[in-house]
Amino acid sequence: MATVRTVLAPSIWYDLSDLGIGCPATAAAKFYPTWTVSNVTSTSAYVRTLKITFTPAASGATLGASDLVDGNGTNKWHGLWNVGPVSKAGVTKTFTFNKTVAFGRGGKLYFQQQFALNGGGGGSCTTPKSVYFYLRPI
Repeated sequence: MATVRTVLAPSIWYDLSDLGIGCPATAAAKFYPTWTVSNVTSTSAYVRTLKITFTPAASGATLGASDLVDGNGTNKWHGLWNVGPVSKAGVTKTFTFNKTVAFGRGGKLYFQQQFALNGGGGGSCTTPKSVYFYLRPI
């Protein structure tokens, strides 16, 4: 049996107020990703799960479509988190893939999660966005 590894990826602080487009400090969220993988080689990994905790700075955020994409840009899994409104307390979901995914030409694979914040400011502050979680061999 292959060794299962848990990869605690860096958290992501997504703060639209830093962009200078007029968004308030509440137009922000933190993402905490944790990958579970096995059979990691220089060319691929068996991706078991990805657990994400999403904590918005203001209640009312939503989460939408999700994709696992290999290093060649090929979608290997598509789904919907499809939750909202999310309170400031946050929400956690574990996505289960159980797939071998190639690192490919890009040398990494990634997971994309769509979301929208409800921190005020309108316009670009509340329109749907995507965040990316990358995994590469070391």
